[in-house]
Amino acid sequence: MKPVWISLLALVVAGGAGCASGGASRGPSGRSGVSGRTAGGDDARFAEILAAIEAQNREIAELRASLANQDERVRADVDKINDSLDSHLELLDLLYRQMGQTAPALTKPSPEPSTKASIFGSAAIDLTRGEPLVLKRMKVWLLREETAGIWRGLSSPRTLYNTPIQNADTILSALEFTRDVETPRGDPLNEVRSADALNSHLRKFEESLTANVVLPSVSTRENGKYFFSDAPAGDYQLYARISPETYSVCWLIPVRVEVGAAQEVNLDAKNAKVFLNDLQLGGN
Repeated sequence: MKPVWISLLALVVAGGAGCASGGASRGPSGRSGVSGRTAGGDDARFAEILAAIEAQNREIAELRASLANQDERVRADVDKINDSLDSHLELLDLLYRQMGQTAPALTKPSPEPSTKASIFGSAAIDLTRGEPLVLKRMKVWLLREETAGIWRGLSSPRTLYNTPIQNADTILSALEFTRDVETPRGDPLNEVRSADALNSHLRKFEESLTANVVLPSVSTRENGKYFFSDAPAGDYQLYARISPETYSVCWLIPVRVEVGAAQEVNLDAKNAKVFLNDLQLGGN
């Protein structure tokens, strides 16, 4: 395809040649004569130039759109590559722990087997139709065993808001649940949509998290997987929570980890607890 600027240059040259040969000339009487240029010829050349400019504008717009799409594809591919690398490293760590070994060193002798443990798993809910709903960017906490007592204390006496809803897995597998966990890119899934929407039982329980956290919280990745490394052996509670508009979903799961072991704990509809959110929305 001939570049548009070459076409424009040819038009300019042709116009110049026309002026030289068909411009003013002297007749026998010595007066200047009028060339054969006509208004119709000028209009045609002007229209041709405009058409070339419009074609160039379209070409520029197409190139810009192509670059924008390419940039989005590159970002998406980079995210996938990073996620795959993280999962690969985690699997290698789990493999070595299962074998009772540590990763081989290139120049140093292998250290003693680790006295720490790993906890890993995925967070997803099986829907009645379609693919499982992956819970990504959801924070997960590893808490001291004592938090189970705090939880039981907040659950007594039983009220409408601190009693788990029956048949939680049926509620969570409903198709409309997908809309409740849609968040803008990068936003944590645990964020409360409204200050009054979170279940009061969970709000009070989370006030105790700071003093009972064993390791810094981690977030599930784009594939819904989470990973704790170097957890001391012992008994713990694994906690996570999301709060859609009318109800809250949480997990409080006892976990026992042994020295050098890799413990898998998956968060799904079967081990979730569903609570009705406080009806204090007011004018929201």
